[in-house]
Amino acid sequence: MPTFWKKLAVTISAIAIVALLLFLSPLRDSVLSLGGYLSPQSPQPINLNSGYLLTSEVYHPMKVRFRQSGGFAGLRRGCDLDMETLPADEAAKLRSLVEQSGVLSASSSQNSKGRDLLNYEITVETLDGARQVTFDDGSKPVGVEPLLEYLQGQAQPIPLR
Repeated sequence: MPTFWKKLAVTISAIAIVALLLFLSPLRDSVLSLGGYLSPQSPQPINLNSGYLLTSEVYHPMKVRFRQSGGFAGLRRGCDLDMETLPADEAAKLRSLVEQSGVLSASSSQNSKGRDLLNYEITVETLDGARQVTFDDGSKPVGVEPLLEYLQGQAQPIPLR
C-alpha cells in the first residue's frame, strides 16, 4: 500500500505542476479558449477572440485604413477597420485578404497619364509597425483586387473639408 500512496502523491504533484505552468504560460488564453489543443497542422489562422489571430502561436492584432479618392466626380470614400472590433469571421477574412493581396510588400506607384483614375491608399498597422501603399486604377499591384473589393464594400463617403 505505501507504493500506491507514493504513486498517487507523485501523480497529484505532477498535475499541480502542469496546472501551474499552464496558468503562468503566456499561451494560457489560447490553450484555454481552444479547449486545450492547437493543431500545428492548422491551415488557417485560428481566431481566438474578435481581433487577435493566432498564427504560429503568436498574437497578431491588425488595423486597416482605406481611402479612395479621385475619379471623374472626385469623391472620397474610406473606412478604418480594427480586427479587435470586427466579428471573428470578418477579422479572419480581412487578415486573409491582406496577406493574399501582397500589400505588405507592395511598393507605391501612380500612373502619370490618367487624370481621372481612382486613387487608393491602404495602411496596415501590425505589431511590426505601419505599412502604407498608394496606387491608382492604372497601377494596381497584382493580387490586390479581392482586398480592394472588400474594402470598397466597407467604405463610406468622407465629407470634403
